[in-house]
Parts: sequence; structure tokens; C-alpha cells
Amino acid sequence: ADIAVNLQRVDNGVAVHILRYDYDSQQDKVPVLEDLQIDLRLPVNFDSLEVFSPGEAPQAELEVSGDLPRIALKNIPLYSIIMLKENPE
Repeated sequence: ADIAVNLQRVDNGVAVHILRYDYDSQQDKVPVLEDLQIDLRLPVNFDSLEVFSPGEAPQAELEVSGDLPRIALKNIPLYSIIMLKENPE
């Protein structure tokens, strides 16, 4: 996939911005990407996520193995934000 991923620290977590560049000229749009997994190495523990998108938001699940969060996404549109929320320990 031709994508850009940018992480932005916010008050109670991290916002993961996902922008896709997979333009299809025959369809005249960026088609939905079926699935994507993003593994992150971050210094903070996360226990939940929230998803934002201008249109229909992708389906998202957060899996944590030790201190490594993995975001599993399905039906990813042109632009999405995945908000990872900190575990207040």
C-alpha cells in the first residue's frame, strides 16, 4: 500500500494519522484497503483506541504484546486517525 503514517503526541495518548495515496484513475478514487497491520514501539502503555475518519471509519482492534501495540485495521479509507489512549497505571 502507498501510505503515509504520522504519530502525534496528544494530551491522553497518541494520534496515528493514516493517509493513503493509492489513487485508481479508472475508478477516480482511492479504493478502500481491505486490511493493514501497524506495529508500534512506544514508551507508553495503551489500553484502548478510538477511530476517526471523514467518511466511514475503518474497523480497528488494538492488540498489545508486552509493551508493543499492534493496530489491526480493516476497510481503510483515504484518511483515518487512530487515537491510542494511555493506560493510567
